[in-house]
Amino acid sequence: MPRRLPPLNPLRAFEAAARHGGMTRAAAELNVTHGAVSHQVRALEEALSVELFERRGRHLALTLAGQQLLPSVQQALDLIADASARLSRPDLDGRLAIKLPIAFAAKWLLPRLARFRDAYPQIELGLLPFRPVPASAARRPISPSITGAGPGSGNGPAHRQHRSLSDLQPAPDPMPGRRCASRRTWPGTR
Repeated sequence: MPRRLPPLNPLRAFEAAARHGGMTRAAAELNVTHGAVSHQVRALEEALSVELFERRGRHLALTLAGQQLLPSVQQALDLIADASARLSRPDLDGRLAIKLPIAFAAKWLLPRLARFRDAYPQIELGLLPFRPVPASAARRPISPSITGAGPGSGNGPAHRQHRSLSDLQPAPDPMPGRRCASRRTWPGTR
Protein backbone atom coordinates (compact mmCIF):
# COMPACT_ATOMS: atom_id res chain seq x y z
CA MET A 1 0.00 0.00 0.00
CA PRO A 2 1.55 3.34 -1.01
CA ARG A 3 2.35 5.95 1.63
CA ARG A 4 -0.04 8.85 1.92
CA LEU A 5 2.18 11.88 2.34
CA PRO A 6 1.29 15.56 2.30
CA PRO A 7 3.01 17.65 -0.38
CA LEU A 8 6.56 18.83 0.38
CA ASN A 9 6.14 22.58 -0.29
CA PRO A 10 3.32 22.99 2.25
CA LEU A 11 5.45 21.12 4.81
CA ARG A 12 8.38 23.48 4.16
CA ALA A 13 6.08 26.51 4.47
CA PHE A 14 4.59 25.15 7.73
CA GLU A 15 8.03 24.48 9.23
CA ALA A 16 9.38 27.93 8.30
CA ALA A 17 6.25 29.73 9.55
CA ALA A 18 6.33 27.79 12.82
CA ARG A 19 10.04 28.44 13.35
CA HIS A 20 9.71 32.17 12.60
CA GLY A 21 6.34 32.61 14.32
CA GLY A 22 4.88 34.28 11.25
CA MET A 23 4.33 34.15 7.52
CA THR A 24 6.37 37.23 6.54
CA ARG A 25 9.77 35.99 7.74
CA ALA A 26 8.96 32.50 6.44
CA ALA A 27 8.20 34.03 3.03
CA ALA A 28 11.51 35.90 3.04
CA GLU A 29 13.40 32.70 3.87
CA LEU A 30 11.63 30.71 1.16
CA ASN A 31 11.84 33.54 -1.40
CA VAL A 32 8.09 33.62 -1.97
CA THR A 33 5.30 36.01 -1.03
CA HIS A 34 3.49 36.16 2.29
CA GLY A 35 0.35 35.02 0.47
CA ALA A 36 2.12 32.00 -1.01
CA VAL A 37 3.20 30.80 2.44
CA SER A 38 -0.30 31.36 3.82
CA HIS A 39 -1.79 29.44 0.89
CA GLN A 40 0.65 26.53 1.38
CA VAL A 41 -0.08 26.33 5.12
CA ARG A 42 -3.84 26.32 4.46
CA ALA A 43 -3.36 23.57 1.84
CA LEU A 44 -1.49 21.47 4.43
CA GLU A 45 -4.20 22.08 7.03
CA GLU A 46 -6.82 20.95 4.50
CA ALA A 47 -4.79 17.87 3.50
CA LEU A 48 -4.42 16.86 7.16
CA SER A 49 -7.92 18.02 8.19
CA VAL A 50 -6.53 19.91 11.22
CA GLU A 51 -5.67 23.47 12.12
CA LEU A 52 -1.94 23.88 12.70
CA PHE A 53 -1.90 27.55 13.75
CA GLU A 54 -4.05 29.84 15.82
CA ARG A 55 -4.07 33.13 14.01
CA ARG A 56 -3.86 36.12 16.34
CA GLY A 57 -3.75 39.12 14.05
CA ARG A 58 -0.28 39.12 12.53
CA HIS A 59 1.10 36.57 14.97
CA LEU A 60 0.79 32.82 14.79
CA ALA A 61 0.74 30.27 17.58
CA LEU A 62 0.96 26.54 17.02
CA THR A 63 -2.07 24.51 17.97
CA LEU A 64 -1.59 21.21 19.80
CA ALA A 65 -1.68 19.43 16.41
CA GLY A 66 0.96 21.85 15.06
CA GLN A 67 3.16 21.26 18.12
CA GLN A 68 2.91 17.51 17.56
CA LEU A 69 3.67 17.74 13.83
CA LEU A 70 6.54 20.24 13.91
CA PRO A 71 9.37 18.07 15.37
CA SER A 72 8.69 15.27 12.87
CA VAL A 73 8.59 17.69 9.93
CA GLN A 74 11.84 19.34 11.06
CA GLN A 75 13.53 15.96 11.44
CA ALA A 76 12.31 14.82 8.00
CA LEU A 77 13.47 18.03 6.30
CA ASP A 78 16.86 17.72 8.05
CA LEU A 79 17.20 14.14 6.78
CA ILE A 80 16.37 15.22 3.22
CA ALA A 81 18.86 18.11 3.42
CA ASP A 82 21.60 15.82 4.77
CA ALA A 83 20.97 13.17 2.09
CA SER A 84 21.05 15.83 -0.63
CA ALA A 85 24.30 17.26 0.73
CA ARG A 86 25.91 13.81 0.74
CA LEU A 87 24.97 13.30 -2.91
CA SER A 88 26.53 16.59 -3.93
CA ARG A 89 29.79 15.79 -2.09
CA PRO A 90 31.84 12.98 -3.57
CA ASP A 91 32.98 10.27 -1.20
CA LEU A 92 36.68 10.75 -1.01
CA ASP A 93 38.74 7.80 0.05
CA GLY A 94 41.86 5.98 -0.99
CA ARG A 95 45.48 6.98 -1.10
CA LEU A 96 47.06 10.26 -2.07
CA ALA A 97 50.79 10.49 -2.61
CA ILE A 98 52.29 13.95 -2.93
CA LYS A 99 55.78 14.25 -4.38
CA LEU A 100 57.20 17.72 -4.00
CA PRO A 101 60.35 19.63 -3.09
CA ILE A 102 61.26 19.34 0.58
CA ALA A 103 61.39 23.11 1.09
CA PHE A 104 57.89 23.52 -0.36
CA ALA A 105 56.58 20.73 1.86
CA ALA A 106 58.15 22.23 4.97
CA LYS A 107 57.15 25.84 4.38
CA TRP A 108 53.74 25.51 2.71
CA LEU A 109 52.26 22.01 2.92
CA LEU A 110 53.10 20.85 6.45
CA PRO A 111 51.33 23.75 8.20
CA ARG A 112 48.13 22.78 6.30
CA LEU A 113 48.27 19.00 6.79
CA ALA A 114 46.41 18.89 10.12
CA ARG A 115 43.46 20.74 8.61
CA PHE A 116 43.46 18.36 5.61
CA ARG A 117 43.57 15.26 7.83
CA ASP A 118 40.74 16.60 9.98
CA ALA A 119 38.61 17.25 6.90
CA TYR A 120 39.46 13.95 5.14
CA PRO A 121 40.40 11.31 7.72
CA GLN A 122 39.54 8.51 5.27
CA ILE A 123 42.35 9.49 2.88
CA GLU A 124 45.72 7.83 3.41
CA LEU A 125 48.28 10.52 2.73
CA GLY A 126 51.90 9.94 1.72
CA LEU A 127 54.59 12.57 1.25
CA LEU A 128 57.49 11.74 -1.03
CA PRO A 129 60.56 13.99 -1.25
CA PHE A 130 61.40 15.37 -4.66
CA ARG A 131 65.00 16.25 -5.39
CA PRO A 132 65.44 18.08 -8.68
CA VAL A 133 68.00 16.54 -11.00
CA PRO A 134 70.23 18.95 -12.90
CA ALA A 135 68.89 19.47 -16.41
CA SER A 136 72.10 18.10 -17.92
CA ALA A 137 71.62 14.77 -16.09
CA ALA A 138 67.88 14.39 -16.70
CA ARG A 139 66.69 12.28 -19.62
CA ARG A 140 63.24 13.85 -19.58
CA PRO A 141 61.70 16.81 -17.78
CA ILE A 142 60.73 16.00 -14.21
CA SER A 143 58.25 17.95 -12.14
CA PRO A 144 56.68 17.47 -8.73
CA SER A 145 53.34 15.65 -8.91
CA ILE A 146 50.28 14.60 -6.96
CA THR A 147 49.22 11.00 -7.43
CA GLY A 148 46.08 9.45 -6.04
CA ALA A 149 43.48 6.80 -6.59
CA GLY A 150 40.14 8.21 -7.65
CA PRO A 151 37.19 8.19 -5.23
CA GLY A 152 35.82 4.67 -4.82
CA SER A 153 37.78 3.45 -7.87
CA GLY A 154 40.07 0.92 -6.27
CA ASN A 155 43.82 1.09 -6.13
CA GLY A 156 44.89 -0.58 -9.38
CA PRO A 157 47.26 1.19 -11.77
CA ALA A 158 44.44 1.78 -14.26
CA HIS A 159 42.65 3.86 -11.66
CA ARG A 160 45.56 6.09 -10.66
CA GLN A 161 45.52 9.70 -11.62
CA HIS A 162 48.50 11.99 -11.94
CA ARG A 163 48.53 15.74 -11.92
CA SER A 164 51.66 17.79 -12.31
CA LEU A 165 52.14 20.62 -9.85
CA SER A 166 53.08 22.80 -12.82
CA ASP A 167 49.40 22.52 -13.93
CA LEU A 168 48.17 23.91 -10.62
CA GLN A 169 47.71 27.60 -9.98
CA PRO A 170 48.38 28.83 -6.43
CA ALA A 171 45.61 31.06 -5.10
CA PRO A 172 44.94 32.71 -1.74
CA ASP A 173 42.26 31.13 0.40
CA PRO A 174 39.17 33.35 -0.09
CA MET A 175 37.69 32.33 3.26
CA PRO A 176 40.37 31.08 5.67
CA GLY A 177 39.00 28.56 8.13
CA ARG A 178 35.85 27.83 6.07
CA ARG A 179 35.20 25.22 3.41
CA CYS A 180 34.57 26.39 -0.11
CA ALA A 181 31.13 25.62 -1.53
CA SER A 182 32.56 23.95 -4.63
CA ARG A 183 35.65 21.90 -5.23
CA ARG A 184 37.63 21.44 -8.38
CA THR A 185 37.64 17.77 -9.30
CA TRP A 186 40.44 15.72 -10.73
CA PRO A 187 40.23 14.80 -14.42
CA GLY A 188 38.02 11.76 -14.93
CA THR A 189 36.13 12.11 -11.63
CA ARG A 190 32.92 13.85 -10.70
